[in-house]
Amino acid sequence: MIVDELGLFPPNGIDLVEGLITSMSAREGRMLAISIQGDSELVQDLIRRKDDPKVCVHLYVAPKGCELDGEDAWHASNPGLAEGIKGIRYMRDMAERAAASPGKQAAFRAFDLNQVGNPDRIMIVQLDVWETCAAEKQPPRARPCFLGVDLGGSASMTCATGYWPETGRLEAWEAFGNIPPLDQRSKADNVGDAYLVMEERGELQVYPGRVTPVMQFLRPGMNFMLEHAIKESTMHYDSNGNMCIDKSRSKRRIDSLSASVIAVGLGSRGYERTGLDAFYDVYFKQLEAQRATKAKGNAGPK
Repeated sequence: MIVDELGLFPPNGIDLVEGLITSMSAREGRMLAISIQGDSELVQDLIRRKDDPKVCVHLYVAPKGCELDGEDAWHASNPGLAEGIKGIRYMRDMAERAAASPGKQAAFRAFDLNQVGNPDRIMIVQLDVWETCAAEKQPPRARPCFLGVDLGGSASMTCATGYWPETGRLEAWEAFGNIPPLDQRSKADNVGDAYLVMEERGELQVYPGRVTPVMQFLRPGMNFMLEHAIKESTMHYDSNGNMCIDKSRSKRRIDSLSASVIAVGLGSRGYERTGLDAFYDVYFKQLEAQRATKAKGNAGPK
C-alpha cells in the first residue's frame, strides 16, 4: 500500500493510518509512505523509529537554519535535483519568491526543503529565525523584568515567562498536574516524548493532582524552551484587523508562547515598575538554587 503525503494528514489522521495498517494484515502487506515531513506526528514517529528493523526511513531534509538560497540545502532535501528531476531554476525562483514574501517562506521550507512545519500556517516567527535568537548562554538578567503568566486548568499547561528588555533575555517556565501522567498527556497532545524529555532535563515541573498549584509554581517554576510552542503557533486576524495568536485548537500547546507575548508586550511598552527589585532578587535566586540542586542530583550515580 502506498500512502502519499502522510505529513499533511490532519491530527486525527492517526485513526485512518491505523485502519490502513489493519487492512494489510491479511496478506502481511507493507506500507510505503512518500511525503514531506509537514507537521505530522505520524511522520515524526516513523523518524524516531528509524533504527527499528521493522521500519525503513530515508530522510532528505535541508539543515536547520539554512539560507533559503543555499544550493547545498537544496540538494540535501532534493536528491533528484542533480538528475534534473527537479530544476535548479525552479528552486532559485521559489527561493527568491520566499525571500521577497515572508508569508511564503513556510511553504517553501516545507515543500521544497522538507523541513518540519505546516506549509499553510503563519507562525508567530519562523523557526530558523527563532534558532538564531535561542542560545545556551543567555544574556544577563538586568532589571526591570516583566512577567507574563498563562494559567491552565486540568487539561492545560500553566506557564510563566520573564522578559528583560534591557538585555533581551527571555525565560519561560511551565508546569502540569500529574493527573493524567505525562506519557498520557504526550499522546493526547501529539508531542511524542517531548514532555518526558523536558521533565528529565528539569525544564517541566509536575505537581500532584489535576491542576498546577499556581503560587507554588511561581515560587519559582522551571525553565522551558519555546521552540515547540512557536512551531505550533497559528496567527489570525481579529475583527479589528489585528494579528493575534489563534487559540481555537485546544491540542496545540502554545501556553508558554502566550505568556511570552504578555511579558514582551509589557516590556516593549516600557511600563515603569518600582518597588519590585527585592521580589525579583529573591525569586531568581530561588530559581538558580533550585536548578543547581536539580543538576547536582542528575550528576550523581545512576
